[in-house]
Amino acid sequence: LPKLIRFFEPGIFVEMYHQASTNQLLELTVNFNPLWLTLHNGGYVGYILTRSRQEIIEKFYPSDVAIGPGSYLYNRHQWMYSTDLSRRISFAAALEHGSYYNRKLFTTDLTFNFAPEPNIYLSLNHKYNKFSKVGEDLISGKVSLITCETRLAVNPRVQLITFYQRNTLGGMDNWNVRFAWEYTPL
Repeated sequence: LPKLIRFFEPGIFVEMYHQASTNQLLELTVNFNPLWLTLHNGGYVGYILTRSRQEIIEKFYPSDVAIGPGSYLYNRHQWMYSTDLSRRISFAAALEHGSYYNRKLFTTDLTFNFAPEPNIYLSLNHKYNKFSKVGEDLISGKVSLITCETRLAVNPRVQLITFYQRNTLGGMDNWNVRFAWEYTPL
């Protein structure tokens, strides 16, 4: 194992959000990663347990699912793997499952990166969500988010960056194209 593993890095990360006017706790999230291994080849393997508490004040609609006001407490489990992201070809994957508000959510996140030269970069990502009997109406469904990003640089000061995103919920497509030219420093 010492030839494969560079660091064993367990950890904990806590986020808390309060309403400014009343100081009421709105959200508390604790991410605990008892297993996080940074590999000698630059990749990583990890497991994260996320425990969330949310106090929803008014109804909201993630992915067109009505989540009503109330107190929600749920746990999520995430397994992650990545090769060295600084290599010409790299890959990252995450699998997450567990509770989501009043029911269940299963998520996969797959990313492929290709950088044959320092001035050329391509990234493809597919995030898939499957939820079961969530919200006030106990809705089940599947949603995918597909993205493609490219960066082409003539030099560090002249770049063309494109970003495409496809959301299967409603069939929405988004484009962002940016040409950046730094003609004087700063």
